[in-house]
Amino acid sequence: MKAWLFSVFVMTPFAALQTGLAAFFGYSIYSVVSREEIGGGIFLAILSLALLLGVNKLVRLIRFGGGTWFGYNILDLIVSPLQLPLMLIVNLIAFIAIFTGWDIDARDEPYLDDYGFFGCVALYLFHIVPDYKTKKSKAFSGGYTGGSDRSYKWKTVAYQFAVLLLTVVHSPLLLILLMNVVENHNDGSDGGVWIGVLALIGAIIVYFVTVQWSAHFKGVKTHFDYWDPNDVKRHTYNKWEVRQALGLDRDPTEQEALQAIADGIYKPVKTKQVNTAGWKTAFTLPMIIYLICGMVIVFNQFFVFLLSIIISAKATVRPCIAKDARLRSFGAKLRYFLFGTAEL
Repeated sequence: MKAWLFSVFVMTPFAALQTGLAAFFGYSIYSVVSREEIGGGIFLAILSLALLLGVNKLVRLIRFGGGTWFGYNILDLIVSPLQLPLMLIVNLIAFIAIFTGWDIDARDEPYLDDYGFFGCVALYLFHIVPDYKTKKSKAFSGGYTGGSDRSYKWKTVAYQFAVLLLTVVHSPLLLILLMNVVENHNDGSDGGVWIGVLALIGAIIVYFVTVQWSAHFKGVKTHFDYWDPNDVKRHTYNKWEVRQALGLDRDPTEQEALQAIADGIYKPVKTKQVNTAGWKTAFTLPMIIYLICGMVIVFNQFFVFLLSIIISAKATVRPCIAKDARLRSFGAKLRYFLFGTAEL
């Protein structure tokens, strides 16, 4: 009964507010894209987004208390438009639970390694606590995942989501926005032609820059790095191999890596001659292929993002950040690109 009352009189009003703010935010974005109201639309979009983030945070505090995982900011935004219909379903489930004895608890925070992926989905969206038999205990799982592993997992989820945003920018969405600008200014005048040309140049620049960034974060070799002019001969080394050679449980610092090379403990893959400072990049064959196929990478990255959520933090081959991935072979590189998984 308490779960039903809490759902109806506490969570449902907030769910209605979340859905309303999400709908208002979507309408504001539409008014900007369709050029109906640009200035006012941008202001209302920012205002509604700020209010939505605030309400989402308040709901999380009510449900789980303080110190929650930061990734909820992303999940709550994605789910916000559906919060009201979801909450109506939760109300029905909570009412049935009064007579069936189902365990309904909105305040039980979902943990992937405790409940599994689908158990967490049921708990987060519908407040259904999975049957205790499906919940892993220390006796059967060999101990809960350490805090560092769990923390790293959700950092990886945030990392892959950031890469997903980059791939969205250089997805067909960029082409659609370009066509929209050209269509709205195609009045045959010189001014309209110049706006179309500038929009095309801007789109190419945005595509070129974001493709390089997302390729770098997906493990594609781009030599995208900053070279120091004081370091005339800079060594290119594998952090994982140096880490093993020195017996470290963390990534080596630049000083430690260079010292290991100087002492002969580790032999670098190659060296580079550096004459000027600045960001350096190189168009390797994988980078050229990535540049050509950049518009469809968003579909692969969405799959990678989902895998980063689903795969356990205790897996041997698991989602990780590109700089931490152990990519010694072509197969390992391809696997990381397609699935975002590698050995650490």
